[in-house]
Amino acid sequence: MTDESPFTIRDRRRSQEESPLPASSDPPPVTAPFASPDPAGHGEAAPHAVPPRASFSELLFSLGTSAFAALGVQSPGEDAGGNPSVIGEGPIDLQSARHLIDLLEIVERKTAGNLTPDEQHLLQQLLYTLRLTFVERSRSGPVAPPGGAR
Repeated sequence: MTDESPFTIRDRRRSQEESPLPASSDPPPVTAPFASPDPAGHGEAAPHAVPPRASFSELLFSLGTSAFAALGVQSPGEDAGGNPSVIGEGPIDLQSARHLIDLLEIVERKTAGNLTPDEQHLLQQLLYTLRLTFVERSRSGPVAPPGGAR
């Protein structure tokens, strides 16, 4: 049996000697992946040393904000009691809103008994407000098709 194969294998990776990048013993400078507006108001971004901490509440706020946007709510806010409320109006996409509310309902079912009282209250209030807004918006007449065009 011969060692010849009908296939030819060529290593096209560049070795360090062939690399067009300059060789340097210094590591590349680290840039902050997260930035916030300049506190002085000059329009420049000030880098954070540490990225924001992910939390269950942030996940709920993210899904909830997306659902409110799909319901045409420009800015979800809080009433005097600290509960979510609805401010402003925009294009409505009931199909996307229903999907996001369904996702939050799945989160509620899957996390039952494993949440802190604050997380449970937040999830219940968020779902209550989203469901109420969904019913109000679905009764209000013509809505924008998916994609936001009217």
